[in-house]
Amino acid sequence: MPATAPPRLYVDGHNLLHRAAFGFPARITSRSGRDITLVFGFFALMRAGARSLDTPPEIVVVFDGAEGATERRTLLPDYKPPVTGDEEAFADLPYIYKGLELLDIPCVEELHHEADDIIASFVTAAPDREHVIMSTDKDFYQLLSSRVSTLNTQRRADRRRIYPDEVYDKYRVMPHQWCDYRALMGDKSDNIPGVRGVGGRTASRLLADGAHLEDLAKLDRLIGRIGASVRDSWDDLLLWRSLIQLRTDTPVPALSSRPSATTLVAAPEIVGELGLWA
Repeated sequence: MPATAPPRLYVDGHNLLHRAAFGFPARITSRSGRDITLVFGFFALMRAGARSLDTPPEIVVVFDGAEGATERRTLLPDYKPPVTGDEEAFADLPYIYKGLELLDIPCVEELHHEADDIIASFVTAAPDREHVIMSTDKDFYQLLSSRVSTLNTQRRADRRRIYPDEVYDKYRVMPHQWCDYRALMGDKSDNIPGVRGVGGRTASRLLADGAHLEDLAKLDRLIGRIGASVRDSWDDLLLWRSLIQLRTDTPVPALSSRPSATTLVAAPEIVGELGLWA
């Protein structure tokens, strides 16, 4: 990869859909009164994220496959339960696909894979490139490094990029420990319960000095009531960690260079191109 290659910005598609549909500050309607917030919000937020980077990035939008969670649900049936109302809220999704096509932004969606795994595989396949992941999903923290950051446009402008040191400062664990940490304390968004009585502070204490789950017994950290709870939940802990771990071997398509963020038109213009203002 040439040293001059721009950063690649991966947009976590369904994460951004939820923000546009349910978290946009105001409803956007057409002249006839049709609610077009999903489409407007998606393109407005994507453009804001891309333009917040110092260097205009190449952009890739990645969506969850319809059966992407199936494999993990065979191991934990309640993993990532479908959100009630999504189907109706995302009814205008075909317009987003069309808008991405008009903007010549690649859209990746694999039937049997989650977007998280596809993004992780893209990142792993190009270790010398700068990668930025636009998502509020903390599972991506496990990928953070000197060349990988996440982007959360819900935060103030000077704090939108998240790097490994911030994760450590806030949670007292390093990215390579993130899956152990979340398995211990649980993750409500994915329906992973965690160990009873273990919160973030206890989880980080157990994992102090870079430890992983397998190190806890030999480090004599499984003592008292909490230690007994961890031992009793051991098989579940390993399962939960495996569910949180992103797959980095998912086949990904080759991508050619694409227009930079400076060429992205504003949301009102792309909505107009899609004929949605009428």
